[in-house]
Amino acid sequence: MEDLMKLEHVSKDFDHKQVLRDVTFSIGYKETIALLGANGSGKSTLLRIICGLMRPSSGKVHTTHAKETSISYVPERFPKLRLTPHEYLLSMGQIQGMRKDSINQRINELMEQFGLAEAVNRRMHNFSKGMLQKVNIMQAILTQPDLLVLDEPLSGLDVASQQDLRCLLQELKGLNISMILTSHESVLLEELADRVISLEEGRVVSNTLQVQQSYVIIQCRFPADRSTFELDQIRGVVKWEKLEGAHRLYVENEATDQALLTILNSGGSVISVNTMERKEWTASDLISVNGREKSLV
Repeated sequence: MEDLMKLEHVSKDFDHKQVLRDVTFSIGYKETIALLGANGSGKSTLLRIICGLMRPSSGKVHTTHAKETSISYVPERFPKLRLTPHEYLLSMGQIQGMRKDSINQRINELMEQFGLAEAVNRRMHNFSKGMLQKVNIMQAILTQPDLLVLDEPLSGLDVASQQDLRCLLQELKGLNISMILTSHESVLLEELADRVISLEEGRVVSNTLQVQQSYVIIQCRFPADRSTFELDQIRGVVKWEKLEGAHRLYVENEATDQALLTILNSGGSVISVNTMERKEWTASDLISVNGREKSLV
């Protein structure tokens, strides 16, 4: 895989305390990297350095092609500004050089997509954390970046909004956008991550590829008396999620026909069928760093 960005021996000190220590890895074109680690391990500091918001104390961060790399950043916390979402996003779009009509069209699309259309002209200092996080994500995807950097993007979002965001990130991944993110939600890592990098006390302690296995997502509706136990008995279902008025089933690729037949024979109806890639941790793909191996499971 061709590299988009390289970090070489990056370290960062704050008040004589070393937060990052000799961090070296690359971010590839079209690659999604999940960055794991306990609180205080240096994840947020590393993301800010990648975005150019902070300089390393030593080491280098550089892109590997001639044109300027476009980077968008979703910080973990978003301030309660005394602006409306429309005012804020319009300003952010103008800073990025977008035409006003294009910005307004994009704002309308995003506000509708994130379920905030009725709040487009409300002051954000009264917003909940989840609403602020939605605006936070919107500002990062007004235009399509080369690299999208997300610090706990699902933080503060309700279940429905988390599902919407996961679908949106899958769409962005399909547009060949590189991403690096931190997240405590394992489902986001399973669905998106091509590689997982683990930090411990500012050092990279593991750099793990994920094996891809094809699977199918079936969105369907069942009769009201359909039980959870019966859903689990459909052959090939590796997990399922309850949606408003429907279910989303994750089915092994080779069991798709049988699963669809079972759904229909049970009186259910199929809303949509989509193929995706399922990611699995495998010990055989673990890369030992500094002579140590660390399980990420």
